Amino acid sequence: MTVLPALNNVFERVLAAQLTPYFQNGILGDFLCACRKNHSCHTTLLHLVEDRKQSRDRGELVAMVAMDLSNAFDSFPHSLLVGKLQAYGVDEQSCLLMHDYLQGRLQRVKVGDAVSSWEFNRRGVPQGSVLGPLLFNVFLNDLSYFITRVKLNAYADDQQLYSSDSDHVALYNKLNDELCIAVDWFKHNGLMANPEKFQSMTLGSTDQDFSFVVNGTHVKKVQKVSKQTDKAKTF
Repeated sequence: MTVLPALNNVFERVLAAQLTPYFQNGILGDFLCACRKNHSCHTTLLHLVEDRKQSRDRGELVAMVAMDLSNAFDSFPHSLLVGKLQAYGVDEQSCLLMHDYLQGRLQRVKVGDAVSSWEFNRRGVPQGSVLGPLLFNVFLNDLSYFITRVKLNAYADDQQLYSSDSDHVALYNKLNDELCIAVDWFKHNGLMANPEKFQSMTLGSTDQDFSFVVNGTHVKKVQKVSKQTDKAKTF
């Protein structure tokens, strides 16, 4: 948690009151469910559950990969965030203000009575800040421009890729391809995917092996739900 002065919070609330309506007005994708008005973790769960039920009612197999990021709020480069703000139409003076807000922060680590030297923080947003969640959503938003063949859901640093198809081989191929695209996007945007915490799940009966490998790490399989079990759980 970042130690922030009270005046900083007042300043951030003034900025948030101007930036939030701008980005909520058709810019942020519906897949982003964290720290938004009329959205919550329940929104994410409803998307996943209802989409799954509709797919299973059509007799299709459902497959999903849940992804995880390490230190997501502390990782992304300030310059790239400001560049994205500019790309979304935020004017030059406002971008300079946001750049100044992000730059020049010092941090150090304290363990017991020992403290490290001060270092400049060149990445991420202050933990516990008012603007932090909004800026992270803005930074993550263009991921949806690259994920086009499967559905994407995100709640802060947890994202899910999922889809359904009656052709089990086609379903695996498109989900695996989009997973590679997502991991590549994380890498090129300064975020660190944590494949050891990735999990995959299939709903329905299939002989297709839904095994995914990310950076040499096999994605853990949560469960393989049979057709009979899936119906029992659904109803």
